[in-house]
Amino acid sequence: MAVIFFNPKLNCRLCMNRILKYKYLFIPGLLFFLFACRSYQPSGGFVVEGTLPKRKQLKKVVLVTEDRALRDTAEAEKRKFRFTGKVDYPVRAAVLIENQPVEFVLANDYIRLKWHDGKPEFLYKKLHVNEPVKDYFLKAESYIEKYKKLMATEVQSGDENVKSHFMRLEDSLARTFADSVYCAWKTRTDRTGLSIIVRDLTRLIGTKDQPGIIKNLYALLPDNEKNGFYGQKIKNYLERTSKISENKLVNFEFEDINGKKYQLQDFRGKMILLGFWATWCGPCMAEWPLLKKIAAHKDKIVVISISIDKDKERWRKKVKASGLPWIHVHYLQKEDLKQKFYISGVPDHILIDENGKIVKRKVSLKEVMEILENK
Repeated sequence: MAVIFFNPKLNCRLCMNRILKYKYLFIPGLLFFLFACRSYQPSGGFVVEGTLPKRKQLKKVVLVTEDRALRDTAEAEKRKFRFTGKVDYPVRAAVLIENQPVEFVLANDYIRLKWHDGKPEFLYKKLHVNEPVKDYFLKAESYIEKYKKLMATEVQSGDENVKSHFMRLEDSLARTFADSVYCAWKTRTDRTGLSIIVRDLTRLIGTKDQPGIIKNLYALLPDNEKNGFYGQKIKNYLERTSKISENKLVNFEFEDINGKKYQLQDFRGKMILLGFWATWCGPCMAEWPLLKKIAAHKDKIVVISISIDKDKERWRKKVKASGLPWIHVHYLQKEDLKQKFYISGVPDHILIDENGKIVKRKVSLKEVMEILENK
């Protein structure tokens, strides 16, 4: 049985956004709260009650969470079901109805699932968690469309000046979006569910390269969320990115296409250009003429191309046939270099100075040429 949005290998913007498609109708008034109070657990745990859609005569309903810590089955009597328990932190969850997930944020509250015009509504007794999470993902959906349009323009352009301009626009767009999340949450007194949002930012295209704002958002998390499923993943992200941020010393061992072994520190005294690419990436190969010009400055810089191809033989044949006069490496070494440097797309370039410190991530080849010509 597969719950789509729980699969970490899928694009999180696509597979996790179905929770956003529903309008939430919160019912104010005394009658609702009186009903909720009858069922609410004073122990601080959760109660999830609901009614199945009409014409659904199931005997059992399943509740699962994204962290896989909870999987529970409830008997459905006269289309009604009830789950009880306790979670240590808010978590994305789903009620499985005929294996179809009805998604929501599970927290320690009385939560009631109702249906309005065939769409699910989750009503909470005391927490305001679904609305801000829903609002974030709606904005993230809009953001990613804008980002993709910028990327498409950059990739289609063969002009390095145009590409450099759009790279700056992409960086600005990502920074602005991530910062808007921080501004929206820093004034909130109830930050329940923020860890779900920050975790998504660490994987969202563009914003994953903004460790500074992620660090600020992490500081806003309630203690139970810092220690929870999402909080630990955010912490791991911050620890890893802190080692590969600008002005940080970086080193790793690798073996080139010919089996020769190196360490990055072997090239101290020269700049290093790490370039991530793939044989299926047309824009990557369109950069080869400029890369050849850069590689020609052998007294100043070392060019290392890192392929993210899964098909190693295809990569070997392409490099050998193309006569590219610089070092070629596959991304799977003693460590995954794609993961180490948080590479989300290709082509991507990182410039390292003569002392082994990162000068700039996502540097354009035009910028590298300007640096070389001015040295």
